[in-house]
Amino acid sequence: MIPAPTGYATRFELTALDFLPRATALLDSSRVFHEVIGIGWYHLRILLGR
Repeated sequence: MIPAPTGYATRFELTALDFLPRATALLDSSRVFHEVIGIGWYHLRILLGR
């Protein structure tokens, strides 16, 4: 068996709102997905011979 720490402590008290994504994180995610879909589209066009 490998011992693993289980007692985590924070300096701040967590609330339910701390687990919701922030608007800036959602914006970053949408930019990443937009780029991934765009790159996939160009690869698909190359595969189809256009």
